[in-house]
This record gives sequence, structure tokens and C-alpha cells, in this order.
Amino acid sequence: MDFGAALLGLLTAGVVKVLVMLLGGHLLLAHTGGHALPTARRYLRQLPLPEGTEFRLLWWSLVLFCVSEVVCGVELYILAQAHVALTTTHAVTSSLGMGLFALAMLLYFDRRIFRFQRDRCIGRRVCGGCTLRAAAEGCKAHQLLLLGAVFMILAGAFPFFVSTASIPALPERYALPIPALNQWYDHTVVPWLTANFDSYRRTGVAFVLPEWVWLLEFRALPALALCLSAGAAVLVVRRRDELAVQLMVFGTGVLAYVYLEILIYRGTGEALLGSLMHEVAELWFLLALGELLQRIVAQAPASARVEAGAR
Repeated sequence: MDFGAALLGLLTAGVVKVLVMLLGGHLLLAHTGGHALPTARRYLRQLPLPEGTEFRLLWWSLVLFCVSEVVCGVELYILAQAHVALTTTHAVTSSLGMGLFALAMLLYFDRRIFRFQRDRCIGRRVCGGCTLRAAAEGCKAHQLLLLGAVFMILAGAFPFFVSTASIPALPERYALPIPALNQWYDHTVVPWLTANFDSYRRTGVAFVLPEWVWLLEFRALPALALCLSAGAAVLVVRRRDELAVQLMVFGTGVLAYVYLEILIYRGTGEALLGSLMHEVAELWFLLALGELLQRIVAQAPASARVEAGAR
């Protein structure tokens, strides 16, 4: 009955995961400029990121993403099991990478479009006039920002109500509708694998995501987001609105990773399909990021790209 589950596992580990690692490495090297290895510069089309705080944050988010994929690959292809230090590294780097990405996008679009609390602030079209310089009133978006911080605190609290019970693989869900193939795999392939590979375990036994993984992702990471949101609320009260928005957006990126894990693993209640959905989500994100980076770098002044390449 493991044949269908084994095929699903091969699709995840042998196809989608490989594409994620290759595309992530490609994006990092292609947009690194002077940091790229000589062989990478030879074979990749170099589009170094321009100078600027947002682009440095974006580059570091790519670095963290690639680190998370490397440690995940070590778990998958070498250890063939979850390891506390590596899984912790994967979760922390993934969530912090998403936080940096969200912050980088905020800074980029704020500089290009929003210009929050600066000249030509987009909020003027909504507020009907800026009162930022008025000592008594300040920015008209002040109360809205405080409500946003409260919302982020509530969003960070929700994962604490999500179960942290271990999630096993359920190979019977994927039994092929061809009994002959299932019997051939169970009676021929499984005995051969058991006899020749000491580390071999049946899919349902080998692939279990333990409780400590979810204690990390559904408790520790949301606690970090809660602290960030609480800090943002304090900054709003102290009328440091711009920094508060940045802190909230960074926390939103961290929570985006947590909510993705809740959706795909608790939503499916099964480790194999959840893992495939996890890798597909990462692949989609990298494809979208690649398109976005092409547009951003193409619009940057040529002089900025040359300076970035000389870093």
C-alpha cells in the first residue's frame, strides 16, 4: 500500500525540492554581483541588485532562504530524518528570511510610491491634508496604525491555539487504484529494500513530523511575532510611526511562514501531502520573486547596477 506514497515522496524530494534548491541558488548568485563565484558569473546572466538598504535586505533574505534549503536538503538526502538543530535552523532562517523580504518590499515601494509621512505622501489623497507637523494632532493615520499593531498581536496569538501534535504520513490515502501494482511493490520491492538497506523504513513509519517541530513553528516563532507587534504598538504610542510600520511588516513576514505551515500541514493533517505543498509554495514564491527582481533591476539606473556589481 506504500507504492502511491513512495511515488509522492519521490515527486517531492526528487523533482520539486531539487527545483527549489536550484532556483534559489540561481537567484542568489545571479543577483549577487561581485559576490558571485567566477563560474557563476560565467554561466549566469548577472543582474546585480542596485545599492540601497532595501536591496541589501532583499539579498540577505535570499541568503537565509538558501541556508534553509541547504539544511533541509541535509535532513532529506543525507540524514533521512528530522534533526533538532537543522530543523530549528530551517524554521528560523525561513521565517526571518520572509520577514526581511517583507521589510525590503515595504522600503522599496515606500521609496517609489507610498512615501509615508514625507513629501508627496500617498496618504494625503485619503487624509485630505497632512497634519503631521501639528504638535497636537500629528499624523492622521496614527490611530489606524495602533489598530494595525493590535491586529498583528491578535494574529500572532492565534497559532497558540493550534495543535502541536505530531503529524504522521498516511500512505493508505495514496494507494493506487491498481491492486496488482500495490501488491508488486509490497511483496517484491519492499522486501528487497529491507534486505539491502538497513536504514529503510516503510513510508508510514519513516516519515513523521514530531511534536517538537510544531512547538517551534506554532509557539516560538509566533512568540517572536508577538514581541515585534507589541514593540510596534509601543512605538506607535510614542509616535514613531514609520519605525512601527517597519516592525509590523517584518513581523508579518515571520507570521506568513507560520500561517503557511498551519495551512498546509494542519489543513491536510498529513505529512506527505503537506511536504509537497510546502515545496510547491516555495517554488511558486521563487518564480514570482525572480520575475519581480527582473523588473526591479531592469528599471534601476545603469550606474547603480555597475556600482552594485563592484561591491
